[in-house]
Amino acid sequence: MFEPTEGLYIGITTVPISIVSYIIAFIALSLILSRSEDGKQFVDKMVSVLLIGILTYKFWFIIEQPSILFKQPLEILMYSGGAYAWEATILLCGAWLSYQIWKEAPSNRWRLIQRILFAFIIVRVSYSLLIKDYGSPSSGWGWRLDDQTYLPTNLFLLVGYLLLLLSFYVLRKKLSFNKDQISFWLIGISIIELVVRGFKPQLDHLWMNIGTLDILYIVTLLIGVYFLLFRQPDPIHKT
Repeated sequence: MFEPTEGLYIGITTVPISIVSYIIAFIALSLILSRSEDGKQFVDKMVSVLLIGILTYKFWFIIEQPSILFKQPLEILMYSGGAYAWEATILLCGAWLSYQIWKEAPSNRWRLIQRILFAFIIVRVSYSLLIKDYGSPSSGWGWRLDDQTYLPTNLFLLVGYLLLLLSFYVLRKKLSFNKDQISFWLIGISIIELVVRGFKPQLDHLWMNIGTLDILYIVTLLIGVYFLLFRQPDPIHKT
């Protein structure tokens, strides 16, 4: 597994290992979904999301330091990221996905949302397989850094998401409608992320031990529970 700051050198340019994990996730998603026509259409949408994400993260530092274009242009190939690169990447990709959902026919929107959540899970699996994530200090087994052992929280995420996918495979006949699947994914994702965050030191406390991401996942969990309690069939499509 790789450190979060590592990258792959391709000629004189560097590709962050996080971007590599997203490309692998995209390839896996393409293989899984390309067997159906609407699956191929979804993969085409994800191509644009992947390109927006890669280009935004790779060249965001130019937005923060535009003078580099004139003073050290070759460094454009060597560096990527920046102080707010991930935030900008998530914002732009999220905005593009929201637009894709908005322009879909109402009867297809739930299917698209369901597949976006499935794509998120594949991305998390790929990321957790490749990149170490350091949790709280541990006296036992874990990742070593500066003579200290830390809980391997990426492995916790990996196990959690693999169990979620296995559970979906077992229950797939009962989750016949897209809204049922959306509820299942939202609840599963929220529980996994909240549990694993409990093994990590929180740096963004808003109240007691609750941080910004905790609030996001709690809201996501409540939305999933709402869909579960007030479940309705899809307008047209079954999956």
